[in-house]
Amino acid sequence: MRFGKSAEEAATDTRGGDGGELSFMKYMKDGDNILRVADEPDKWVYYWEHFNPDGNPFPCTNERDTCPGCTSDNEKMSKASRKVAFNAVSEYDGKAYVNVWKVPKTVSDKLKTRYERLGTVTDRYYIVTRFKKDNGFYDYDVEGQDKTSDPIDTDRLRDPEELLVAAYDEAWGNSAKAATTSAKASQAKAEASLEDQLAAEARRTRIKREEPKDPEPEREVTEAELRAMEPWDLVKLCKDEGYGEVPQEHAKTSDSIVDWMLSQ
Repeated sequence: MRFGKSAEEAATDTRGGDGGELSFMKYMKDGDNILRVADEPDKWVYYWEHFNPDGNPFPCTNERDTCPGCTSDNEKMSKASRKVAFNAVSEYDGKAYVNVWKVPKTVSDKLKTRYERLGTVTDRYYIVTRFKKDNGFYDYDVEGQDKTSDPIDTDRLRDPEELLVAAYDEAWGNSAKAATTSAKASQAKAEASLEDQLAAEARRTRIKREEPKDPEPEREVTEAELRAMEPWDLVKLCKDEGYGEVPQEHAKTSDSIVDWMLSQ
């Protein structure tokens, strides 16, 4: 099975870690990422990537009817994002390492524009800055540094396809891994659904305006009764009783909400 495509093949596709040399792909982090691209664009590998709630993402098989990502009932996993992989040199603790990097197509397009203007992208380091825009999406700025004549150790270049295979096998390589990945995806889907319900209840609480009622006699609620309540009812109770907003990390189960209430 082959996951990636060459630059020439990708042109016809219309589908809409720190330090050391790694066995997985490096990726752009917030802030400045300093790297020297070691492959010219004709060597880049283009592929689609799925989210994996159990850890590192995995490549799409490009077979939409059978790909475990495309056919997942987890909406987030079923979507795929465009990625481009190439070798690049980066420094860690004063030493230079060659790793395979994966970047969004936004970054590869900006680097390719520089290649078309300069005839190469391997003759200098680039600072690729990742930042979050006001709408919550990420954008990237690419700034070229001074040219360098330092040679690149081509013996240390790797085939990105090998790392794509490894990433896929990590998620789906055998029946046990496939079962774990599927279970994690289902769990993530259920947790996302609960969060949506809690958010909806919070919105209803803000919108709802009831007429004042005569106060009812107060009755002490036991801990057991609290733990038997639904999470969204406990969230509303916390607001009504002056506990305030339940932190998101505690709002997933009734027990975690009650534990948080008892710690206040």
